[in-house]
Amino acid sequence: MQLSLLASLLYPANAYDLCIKLKERGILAKPTHNATIRLTPPLSISLDEIREGAKAFHDVLECDLPKLVKEKPMETTPKASESCHRCGRDLYGSS
Repeated sequence: MQLSLLASLLYPANAYDLCIKLKERGILAKPTHNATIRLTPPLSISLDEIREGAKAFHDVLECDLPKLVKEKPMETTPKASESCHRCGRDLYGSS
């Protein structure tokens, strides 16, 4: 499962920062690109485990992301035309 978030709303935080916060809450996730998070739950996941993961993700977005945005220094502003060097995808959702 892949979650694509709008990078301009995360900035200056990114998918890597959110994955670190998810790990602190017991959820392993892999950042891909700047604003995409990949989750690979086991095939035998229970409904309670899905709820636990959804709650952790909700808590990261509601509690941790606002703190990350305030605390992380804004070194440079994202460029609207910047694209991924591997696939060419627009990293900041301007298109």
